[in-house]
Amino acid sequence: MESALAIPRLTPRAAVAASSFAASDLCVSTEPPGLRAVEDLAEPRTEPAWTAVRRVRAAMRELREISTLRQLLDATPAALCRLGFDRAMVSRVEDSTWVVERFHAEKESAWAEEINEIAQQSPQRLGPTLIEADIVRRRTPVLITEAQSDNRVNKDLAGLTQSRSYVAAPIMPEGRVIGFLHADRYHQDRAVDQFDLEVLVQFAEQYGQVLERTLLLERLDGLRRSVATLTEVLNGTVSDCRGIAVEMYADGDRSPTAVSLPLQEMSASVRGCAPATPDSVLTSRELDVLRLMATGDTNARIATRLVISEGTVKSHVKHILRKLSAANRAEAVCRWLQRQEVLA
Repeated sequence: MESALAIPRLTPRAAVAASSFAASDLCVSTEPPGLRAVEDLAEPRTEPAWTAVRRVRAAMRELREISTLRQLLDATPAALCRLGFDRAMVSRVEDSTWVVERFHAEKESAWAEEINEIAQQSPQRLGPTLIEADIVRRRTPVLITEAQSDNRVNKDLAGLTQSRSYVAAPIMPEGRVIGFLHADRYHQDRAVDQFDLEVLVQFAEQYGQVLERTLLLERLDGLRRSVATLTEVLNGTVSDCRGIAVEMYADGDRSPTAVSLPLQEMSASVRGCAPATPDSVLTSRELDVLRLMATGDTNARIATRLVISEGTVKSHVKHILRKLSAANRAEAVCRWLQRQEVLA
């Protein structure tokens, strides 16, 4: 499994000396105050490069065992801290909005939970002045040495975390920035350095692949469950229809000797469709949720994609089932898909 992870080698200089890293290829901007070229930050380190690589591999092995996106996001910062950081954060970017998913600290867990709760409830627009916007544009990691005075750092988050310096790297599973990883050494009472940046880059490159794999597995599992539920609903409908004697008749011409249904009602009964159509009774947001339900997304995944809470998703699902007179998600999706076929 380790070979499949294909962890990139650290720089030759680091591999030989295990103390400094030539990182000019990271193209870190030197313009923003507090952000210096990483080659100027080399300091002797006693931790060998191969130990860092081994830790990254171990973290990737653990993360690859996770099968859902929510569990992966929750586990990611703790995995980063096992590389030697004190605190770490994973966040996502959606429609130019920066949303914190999970903040973790090795110490002061109560403070960490407070930071996590406040940060999650306060999504930030990625304005042009934020250093994270630079990460998106340049697709490169950064090292911030003066977090409290750098005017490109998010002041609210910096004040909340009291971070003095930190490293950040983009999450890019397909060459497109979809999120960030941040980490610092707050409790060690020292600034992060070039070595920390290099370690975070190694982690971020492999993490993008793990994230993509988890999303695919979760989607496939959702589709598998949707198909199973649809099959169960259809089998139940067919079984019900087998015991009904159906006769087509004109209005006013009813047969007293048979259990009869008008043609329109018979069609609706066999198809399992309600007279009301999804497009006519659902709000635009409910339709967004229904479309994602049709792809097999879970409530957690829908919440992530629509940038809403999981509780809001559950409320939308409840309204969808009630408005469509559907017994479950699969039946609601079935009716929506049938409507799409009619419109096509």
